[in-house]
Amino acid sequence: MTKKFFVLLAFVCLFSLSVASRAGVFLWDDFNTPRDYLVQGLPPWWDGAVWRCGATYSPDNIKKWCANDVNGRMYIRTANQAWDGRNGGMGPGFLMYKNVKGDFAATVHITSFTGPGWGFGNNYIGYNNCGLMARKPSYPLGIPVPLNCRDTTNTKENWFSNDYFPPWEVNGNEIRYCENGYRTDIGDPNRKNQSGNGLSWNAGHWLKLKRAKDTFSAYYSFDGVNWATLNLADPAMYYRPDIKDGNGITQVGMFQCTYMSTTAWAEFDNFKIMTRFAGQAWYPVPEEGTPNVDPDIVLKWDKWDATITSHQVYISESFSDVNSGTAPVHICDTNSYDPCGPGGIAPLKANTKYYWRVDEVNSQGTYAGDVWDFTTGSYRGDIDKDGNVDFADYAVLANNWLNQNCIDPDWCEGADLNKDGKVDCLDLEIFVKDWLAGTTP
Repeated sequence: MTKKFFVLLAFVCLFSLSVASRAGVFLWDDFNTPRDYLVQGLPPWWDGAVWRCGATYSPDNIKKWCANDVNGRMYIRTANQAWDGRNGGMGPGFLMYKNVKGDFAATVHITSFTGPGWGFGNNYIGYNNCGLMARKPSYPLGIPVPLNCRDTTNTKENWFSNDYFPPWEVNGNEIRYCENGYRTDIGDPNRKNQSGNGLSWNAGHWLKLKRAKDTFSAYYSFDGVNWATLNLADPAMYYRPDIKDGNGITQVGMFQCTYMSTTAWAEFDNFKIMTRFAGQAWYPVPEEGTPNVDPDIVLKWDKWDATITSHQVYISESFSDVNSGTAPVHICDTNSYDPCGPGGIAPLKANTKYYWRVDEVNSQGTYAGDVWDFTTGSYRGDIDKDGNVDFADYAVLANNWLNQNCIDPDWCEGADLNKDGKVDCLDLEIFVKDWLAGTTP
């Protein structure tokens, strides 16, 4: 069952939500559990949703757009909505948010973006926009706005966003921001710029928005694993201490808006917000809960700041040992750790869940980190998938040596380990690295 946000001239229809709570993760929503928002309203793990007031909706359209979808996504559809920052006008657009204090990192996967037809591609409406946003709440302190519209006639918006906006060639993935009612590309003659990467329909579908000590950064990815940084044409606007209210609250969430009367939509999946306390390491690689991790993985993380002088790494199959700090500790000078390298815990086991934690150290003391986890997949060199790398795997590699006709799904009986179409020294290098992994000494 899909959860849908349907905003047709300021009406919302919402279905299907689920959330997982993990160490270090403030909110993780995979949108897989059915929920009737018209009857039940927002679930408690979301804090609100805002959009433009003042219009009507059609029951026929609700029936058309809110039924019979089973793809486990969050669907938002709007018309006459805008994040333009101006007083009155069409703003604000639609935003579903979680209230956050302090540093955070939010990620989401854009799974579909369209106008009159489904799917990625050139069948679009040119004024359809979506992404991640951090917004200063516009309502008076202490007055929540759950699942409701806002009349912002006298409100000047302040926000920072990471957008997926492919219809215009100069855009693609882009940063936009609004300062005291002036959006990046309108209003202020000194800030008429939109900071896009120019990838248009080749833009990355995964988005990440981070804040560290009131400084924002934005990233995009093509696979949700490897991230590229978006550059802002006005670097001074990375630092935005104004994007929070008097209680230190920032609304962080997913937005979509259609800057015209024709409706358009976007679909989202796996929305996650990670937070941290002062001094903590964060944003681990692999990300929290990642499955099928290469047992040869090098663990990485973002350190708190430049004052951190060393890192204490705990890793074990036991959550309690890592959480209590009784697991063996490994001291690192850099923000990375190779379990298989010198001083490591030896090769990680295949198909095994591991817990790990990083405590940051500086002249002021030690800052305990959150406990993260990941699950390994098979050894890359385990060609016959029996759990170890031995002569049986070598026989398959030798039998296919120098074969240059490897294709999906067989990949030369699995001997083309890097799946580049041939079995050569690059595959042998992977195999040698895993040699005897999983075997009993």
